[in-house]
Amino acid sequence: QTFDIDLETLQGMYPSLNAYVEALETAAGESVANGWLLPEDAEIMIEEETRRAERAGLE
Repeated sequence: QTFDIDLETLQGMYPSLNAYVEALETAAGESVANGWLLPEDAEIMIEEETRRAERAGLE
């Protein structure tokens, strides 16, 4: 299950969109390495969550 995070919360956790994407990539890479996530699903997740953060206003 996923939950929407408001812009203020995102900005408090990540100073920029680039920092957010780097954190996504790191977490996805660890999940792939541990066998919890397929590489193709990791790519989709990163793309979708990046777009969601952009729509929320994270720059």
